[in-house]
Amino acid sequence: TRSFFVYMPRFFAYWTGISPAIHFLSRGEYRFARRVAEGMLVYYAVIGAAGDWDFLFGFAYLIAPHLEDVVFFGGISYMWHCYVEPSDPLNQYINSVTILDGHDNIWNEDYHVVHHDSPATHWTEVVKHYDTHKDEYVKHRATVFRDCEEGQMLYWMLSHQWDEL
Repeated sequence: TRSFFVYMPRFFAYWTGISPAIHFLSRGEYRFARRVAEGMLVYYAVIGAAGDWDFLFGFAYLIAPHLEDVVFFGGISYMWHCYVEPSDPLNQYINSVTILDGHDNIWNEDYHVVHHDSPATHWTEVVKHYDTHKDEYVKHRATVFRDCEEGQMLYWMLSHQWDEL
């Protein structure tokens, strides 16, 4: 649970555009940094203008949903990537969860390794990609779950229900 609360500020910096802008600046990719910063300025200017016009409206329709997005997508992102093999920390088969026979498999997102291994694969081809590369999952000792969904897994992790996992 502690690692979740360490992760969330990092995700907040990402979701709000701060860490991507810093990342591009640190790599000397000033054009990308500028585009991210411009997008952030427009987005936050709209929030500011709406809040100035009517604070309750700005809060209810822009600020609260933005914060809810951070918590929701931060939790899902944490769940997808919470496992690490210390001897091979870049092993995407362990670092990204795969769920077989998932209860909430929207656009085949349950095959999350494919999102990292082959990001250009169309969502309709993800299962085929998984089936073609099953030997890689075995070889790399992939993190695979069955018959559950992301929200359940996040709940089990945060409530320390390890036997459910």
